[in-house]
Amino acid sequence: MEFYNQRRKQLKEAKRNKAHKIIAKFESSYEVTVISQYIDNLLELAGSTNVVHLHGELLKAGSSIKLRLVYDLKEMGIGVGYTRKLGSQLRPHLVLFGKALDGPSNSNCSKS
Repeated sequence: MEFYNQRRKQLKEAKRNKAHKIIAKFESSYEVTVISQYIDNLLELAGSTNVVHLHGELLKAGSSIKLRLVYDLKEMGIGVGYTRKLGSQLRPHLVLFGKALDGPSNSNCSKS
């Protein structure tokens, strides 16, 4: 979990680039759904409003018991003993290496 906590800290320094901004600008003329393999939030920071994160999102955590329970982390990290609803250990809301995709990270997720 510390690996991902460090990535969250690094994400604070990341900047959206010209491509992020161009993709977001398409929304002014078209209905756009962006399907991204990236786990950062740079597309959203550039203005995209309908992003599907295929591999999950770095700034979210999921329940270790009920996979569809997803929580916004805001600035906090995750550690052993960090729990939420159902008393389940929080885990990174990411598709880890060797795991099957569970579907888009923003579909049917409960944000409690």
